[in-house]
Formats: sequence, C-alpha cells, structure tokens
Amino acid sequence: ASSQTTVTQLHGSGTTNPSKLLWDVLETFESRSKIPLHLTYRAVGSSTGQKEFVGENNGFNSHTDFGSGDIPVSKANYDALTAAKGADALVHIPYVVGGIAVFYNLPGVTDAVKLDGCTLAKIFSRQITKWDDEAIVKLNPAMKASIPAGQEISVVHRVLGSSSTSGLTNYLNRHAQEFGCAAAWTLGAGSTVEWPADTVAAQGSGNMASTLQSTPYTIGYLDAGHGHSLGLGEIALLNRDGVSLTSKQATLGAAATQAIKSGIIPADSTQSFADVALYDLGGADTWPITMVSYFYVRTDLTAMDPTSFGVLKAMLEYVSTSEEGQKKAGEYSFSAIPAELVTYNQETIKKLRGPANAPVFTFETASKTKAYEGQGDYIISGKRKSFAEIDHAQMATEMAAVADRVKALEAKVDDHHGDDSNAVTKLTTTKAESTTKVTTVQAKGNGDDESTKSLAIIALVFSIISTIISVGVPLVVSRAQSSSKQADIKAHLNNMASNI
Repeated sequence: ASSQTTVTQLHGSGTTNPSKLLWDVLETFESRSKIPLHLTYRAVGSSTGQKEFVGENNGFNSHTDFGSGDIPVSKANYDALTAAKGADALVHIPYVVGGIAVFYNLPGVTDAVKLDGCTLAKIFSRQITKWDDEAIVKLNPAMKASIPAGQEISVVHRVLGSSSTSGLTNYLNRHAQEFGCAAAWTLGAGSTVEWPADTVAAQGSGNMASTLQSTPYTIGYLDAGHGHSLGLGEIALLNRDGVSLTSKQATLGAAATQAIKSGIIPADSTQSFADVALYDLGGADTWPITMVSYFYVRTDLTAMDPTSFGVLKAMLEYVSTSEEGQKKAGEYSFSAIPAELVTYNQETIKKLRGPANAPVFTFETASKTKAYEGQGDYIISGKRKSFAEIDHAQMATEMAAVADRVKALEAKVDDHHGDDSNAVTKLTTTKAESTTKVTTVQAKGNGDDESTKSLAIIALVFSIISTIISVGVPLVVSRAQSSSKQADIKAHLNNMASNI
C-alpha cells in the first residue's frame, strides 16, 4: 500500500505546438504512478506561457511550475527575472525540434506549390495578392491552368503572441535582408506584428487549421506536424542550399545539429537564449523555418512541494533525455533532439535545486520488470497502464488501417477515372444511405462490369470517408463510448465490403 494519499500537483503553460505531446506525457505519468497525481498543461501560446513563467505582475514569482515555448525567453524578460532572482534564475531545456510550415487550400492543385523566401514575403505582406501573379506562376507554370484568373489570395495569420508567428516573421525578415529583397518584408519580426488590414485573423493553431481547411484559396502557417496530420497542402520552400522541399521532406533535426556545432546554443543553459535562432541554416535537407521547443524552469525550487519537485524533475528527464520520451516526439511529427542536446539537458537538470527531502522518482520500463522496486511509491512504471491508454492505442491502429484502405481504394479510382469520369449521376455519401446504396449507383455508357465495379469503388471511398467523419472516434472519449463507436465502424465497413 502507498504511504502517500495526498494528490501531488504540477502545472505548466505555454506553446500550443507540442501541446498534444505534453498532454500525452502528463497523462502517461498519471496512469503509471502509484501515488495520485494531478498534472495539467494550458496551451495558451509561447508568449503567454512566458509571461506566466516570469511572473512580473507577481513579484517575479512564477504562476506555473514550468513554462514551455518555441521561442526563447526574451532578452527583456531574462534581464528582468535575473535582476530580481539572481544570475542563474532560470534554464532553458530544449526537448523537441519542429518546423513552422506554410500551408494552403487550392482546389484542383495537386502538386506542391513552390516558392522562394522573397516571393513568400511578398504574399504575406500583401504585395502579391493574386494566385496567378507572375512571380508565383514562374515558379509553378503548371498551376495556372487550375487557378481562376485573378483569384485573390486570402492570407491568414495568428493573433495574440504566437511562436508560429515569431518563426515565420523572423525567417521572412532575415531572408529578405540577406537575399536582397528587403522591400518585400517591412512588417518586422516577433510573436506579434501589425498585419495588413485585408488579412484574416485566427486565434490559436486550431482556428488557423480550420480556416485553411474550410476556405479555398487561403494561405497560412502552422507547426508542420499539425498541418501534416490534417492533410493540408504545403508550400515547398527553397532552402539556403537551393533545394526546394517541404518540411515533410526535410530533416528537421539537421538545423539543431548545426546550431550545436556552430555555437548558436549557449554552453551554459542559465545564460540568455534570446539570440538563439535556427532560421535559414545551410544543408541540403535543412528546413528553413526550424524551431526548438523549450521548457522554461526556475533553478531555485527549494520552496516547492517536495513531491511535486520530484515529479517535475522526472518529467523533464523523461521528455528531454529518455529514449521513450524522445520517441514520442516522432509520434507527433516532431524530430527528436540530437544526442549532444540530450547530454546538455542531463547536465542542465542537475542544476535544479529542490527541497532537501524531495523524493527521487525512477522508471520501470514496459520491457524490464523491477521486482519489489517497481511497486514503490516513487516509480513511474511502464507496467502500470490505464485501460484508456491501451484502448486509444488500439483505436489509433485501427483508424490508420482504415486510412490505408481509403488510400488504396482512391488509387483504384484514379486508375478508372478516365473511363468513368462522366458515368456517375449520383453518389450517395451520407452515413445512413451509404450502407445500403453502394450497389445502386446509376451509370450511363456501355454498362460493362468494370465500369460498374469502378463506380462501386468510388461510392465505397466516399462512404468510408463519410463514416469516419460521422462516427468520429475521437481518441479522448469514454471507455463505453469508444467501444461502441469501434463496433459501429467495424460493422459498417464489413457491410460495405460485402457490397463490392
């Protein structure tokens, strides 16, 4: 039995970009801990998270146990905090590498749109306002046939301090200055800028994503993993080495490796990181808008609850130095940090000063049992899981299989598209009708079996997509709900499969 019944709490706030990763980690800790834990993270944006961590309005006492941001603590905040609390008041702990990518919604455009930094700057500053502008068409001659003449570009941007905005605008500002197109970008750089009046504001990455998804002919920016997960079209950006590539084709960790070798990251983690930037670094596979996500942590935590300090230290070790924690980064389309940064973080965590009686949490992995020790109060055990963790993993696997099936069927549709493009008079795509009408698609033409089969495949593809949308299956649902929804999907897919 546990000797501790009091709920240990830990609370952080900051960047929205790796928020899913952090929620996953905190929930994992709660389910794997023997003692009761309550761990939260507010995804409020890097700038707000930094303000709450610095606590200027609270006598420079932090409102949170840790902060997180894709931008370093600013020079002004660093100077103010160290003046109030001492030269070594805080540390930066880099834990994942990500990219800010530019996404678009262009109906009918199938190939990645290619742009260079100067042209991109002109688009976001509204010097280029049409999709068929000469500068865009020159880089993408085949695109012109798919875009209505004179089609307006709708530029979407984040509001309230955003690390995504900081990443994009810092890149555009530096690139324009260095590559001879300074006039293309005069909006400055930072987590907020004064955008032109005819642009569209979106609060939070969720609203940015939904605007891009729902509004044709828009362009905006998101952390790369978020955009990839939604299947958004992505700009192929010309990097410093003259290679045109998307963030998915790039090696995101390449910029971090170069930053270490070139001394961009301070040797002492208590020093200011305000000038750390991984924009437009060299390398054939380097993404131009690479950003590191950091934990902001106070070094003097002697007044913290002892067990909370132990949990904080264990969480930092798990996320920023462990193999399992770094593997999770890839699950959310981030890149793990280079080995040199793992060593750097291990040394940084040693600098944290906690209560003398703080417990030391250790880990038991799922693959290696620690008899007796694994049943201790202060061990995070991979042998201890919640049903929801297992259930969600199973659902993710099954939904991935459905996605693969849809892709395979779409490929078959493409093979028959030429013969059957004019044959369809009605495709029923609602959930209720798709289960019964896959075999009742009406067609004109020669009526041969191959054409009918192709039409059935088309109907099935749309039917599966409709099913996924209507049934939903969010990964965060109750146990009873998730089981019911999985059963609905399986039954529906089996029924449709029998009709082709």
